[in-house]
Amino acid sequence: MSVMIDAVGTATAKARYNRIAPLYDRIQTMSERAFKPFRKRLWAQAQGKVLEVGVGTGLNISFYPQGVRVTAMDLSDQMLARAQERA
Repeated sequence: MSVMIDAVGTATAKARYNRIAPLYDRIQTMSERAFKPFRKRLWAQAQGKVLEVGVGTGLNISFYPQGVRVTAMDLSDQMLARAQERA
């Protein structure tokens, strides 16, 4: 398998998500109404160790059951900082 890394595209995406991080939750308000029940059901089933790739602002964090060990990562430092605050 060959993997090509688009450094320019990655940097562009990172900059974009860093820029919108403070507004992201408000931007997602409408879609979150639809997805929140799904998140709640899905993440309630998590157990053991979980790797959440693309954690964003951490919208899933409140739905993990007690005792689940979550490692979260994101391309955007600003999104990750907001997720860390939420955690």
